[in-house]
Order: sequence, then structure tokens, then C-alpha cells
Amino acid sequence: MNKKIKITEKNMEKIEQELKKVNGKLENDLRLSDILVALKSVEKKLLIPKCHMEGVVVRYSPYESWSYRLPQAYKYQPTIVVCNLVYKNSNWYITDIFRDNGKNHKGNNFIITLTPKAEQTILERYRTILCLKRWV
Repeated sequence: MNKKIKITEKNMEKIEQELKKVNGKLENDLRLSDILVALKSVEKKLLIPKCHMEGVVVRYSPYESWSYRLPQAYKYQPTIVVCNLVYKNSNWYITDIFRDNGKNHKGNNFIITLTPKAEQTILERYRTILCLKRWV
């Protein structure tokens, strides 16, 4: 993928085409619905105001673990589709969609890279929660 695509209703068809190109004939393909659910999940779990999300990068792969699917003696490298997403200008953008070795993503749906501002927001939130729990 050579340029980033803004995730909006208008660009859904363009994103679907890119996914179709990368997925090819893969049995475990990445779907647009997976990506949209993942973004909602990230926003909900991080609890960062959108003004502090600027520059947050998410690497998403919908496959939690290959260990439950593959036999113990499986000797081949499972191939999965991974996408990189970045939050800029109050919108999510897909910056890259690619195939990768599934063994690199064991147990990781999300790899999130926070900006210093987002990291500070999370730390402040947890400090507040810890202080409240001590007094209860």
C-alpha cells in the first residue's frame, strides 16, 4: 500500500479493494468489519480523550493465538494479514496492510504505540484511580 486511507464511509470501497488485494486466497483473511470493531475497542479500552490520541499507532491482527488452531507438529509458517492504523486530525487512517508470519503475532491482537501525551494521560488516569482505591 503506497498511501494512507482515511477510514470514512466514502472510502469503504477503496479499503475493501486494498484488503482483497492483500488477502488474496488466504483462509484467515482480514475484514473491514474486524478493523472497525478493533478501533472502537482500542478507543474504549484506552480511555484517552480524542485530543490526546493524535499520533497513536495501532498494529492490528485479528488472530489472537495460533496455538489453539495448529497441531503441535505444524512445521510451516502460518501467514496472516496485519494492518497499521494511525490517529491523525481526529480520524483513523490505514497506513499499511501486509502479510506477515503468524508466529510473530502469538497472542497479540494489538500492538499500540502511544505518543508521550497519550502515555501521560493514561498514567494520570491510573494515578487517580489508585488514589481513590486507597481511600475507599
